[in-house]
Amino acid sequence: MGEIEALVRGRVSALLPQADIDGGRDGEPVRVGKYSEQYGLSLVPTKHLLADEGSYFIATTPTPGTGIAMTISTAFSDTVAMFAIKNTEAPGPLAKRIYLDYLRLILLGTAPTAVVTRHFALKRSTADREPTTAANKTVMTPVNMRSGAGRGSIARVLSYSAAAAMTVPASSPGDPVVGRVGLPTGLGISGDEYFVKFGGESMPVKVGLTAVRATDPARVIGVAPPVILEPGEWLVIHEWCLTEATNGPTFEHELAWFER
Repeated sequence: MGEIEALVRGRVSALLPQADIDGGRDGEPVRVGKYSEQYGLSLVPTKHLLADEGSYFIATTPTPGTGIAMTISTAFSDTVAMFAIKNTEAPGPLAKRIYLDYLRLILLGTAPTAVVTRHFALKRSTADREPTTAANKTVMTPVNMRSGAGRGSIARVLSYSAAAAMTVPASSPGDPVVGRVGLPTGLGISGDEYFVKFGGESMPVKVGLTAVRATDPARVIGVAPPVILEPGEWLVIHEWCLTEATNGPTFEHELAWFER
């Protein structure tokens, strides 16, 4: 039997195209992405395909089991940040975007007292949010989840330094808050895991029972909107607790995203 070849014509459409309600668009090009990939239902409903193409990255604290201490913070401040992420790409039709996936915090050391809820605000900005003092920032190292991809990250990822708040320049008027998350942690227990999923659905939550909360770590999960950073944009992640006292928290952290 001879081979049969078929040419599939595609039209790049990153934005949602017009719906084909009556099936009257036979012969028109199919929808494809900017890399000519066809849109379809994935047989692998995980992030493995993103990792396989070299698009998925994480950045973590350097030593597993060792956290970084923060100062006590009891109110939102536009100039105090937990993390700051910049898309370093230059604008253009082939420029890549950054898609935040999740933030994981593991509480270590002596937990703060009086905590009821841990708060996060996500602010996107076109202004320069590079921290103003080198001593109070940590430059994180993005890791490509496929070592053989040979592709570096376009993300500049900064976190707070040991026992010091990260001071960033003020945002510009009109810069939007693109996410607001409250995690009902109660009093923190060493070993707690706080997880923020970007663009996710509700997820299973494991919380220590009241009678054993003093010794039983919890897993508390919050959902944030799907955050996308265009070339040149910053995202600043602010964190605080209204009643945090006595000790600043010590966190081991992991931030994950993909770039396309």
